[in-house]
Amino acid sequence: VSFNGRDISAEEFDFHITIYYSDNRVLLPNVEDQYIDAAGKTSVVVKPIGFEWFGVEKDVPILAVEPALLQTIRDTLNATSGIYDRWGEDWRAHISLSYDKDITELPLELPTFDLKFDRYCIRDVEEPISFDAESSDESQVSAMPVA
Repeated sequence: VSFNGRDISAEEFDFHITIYYSDNRVLLPNVEDQYIDAAGKTSVVVKPIGFEWFGVEKDVPILAVEPALLQTIRDTLNATSGIYDRWGEDWRAHISLSYDKDITELPLELPTFDLKFDRYCIRDVEEPISFDAESSDESQVSAMPVA
């Protein structure tokens, strides 16, 4: 199930890791599916560390991942682009698994394969997520998985 509640297949689901969700105007151009090419690396691997429930109602199953490398990316973006992140110190590196409100149990076993990301995107948020404040200047930076 997608964020807007539409039934979709696992292949259609937009698996990603949100690096930043900014409330302020960001002077970075929107980029879709930009392949990673940094320090000779063309992808990054994140390690799964556990399953949890996220969301206000604790009804969104997520796969928590090791945050160290992703935190470095966050720190670099903050230092170079002035992004203000609405989550601040509460940010948790994770992959949302579904928005199906009928899921009541988390998986028991962690993936045994590499979780590899080879692309990133920067985009204006089409449908802002409501938390405490709304803004028309919201932007999202995400890591996208290897196809």
